Amino acid sequence: MLRTVVKIIGFHHGGKAVVRFPSNFRRMRPDHRKSFLSQAMKDLRAEYDLACEHARIAAQHEDFRNAEAVKHRGEPETATS
Repeated sequence: MLRTVVKIIGFHHGGKAVVRFPSNFRRMRPDHRKSFLSQAMKDLRAEYDLACEHARIAAQHEDFRNAEAVKHRGEPETATS
């Protein structure tokens, strides 16, 4: 398996990402380039799925915090003496 490093350059909070391939990538045979791109897409899909899972968990935590805040705000205050 060929090991080639690809740089993904993007902004911190959103924005457009740029993928930069090394200069030797264009000189590779087409079937090797296809294999390399297939492996890279597999890794990107795995990272995308992981990011989706983390976003789902973060949304659940936010929903839980909002529900707790509403529950505490709706309770009448009791005086303890």
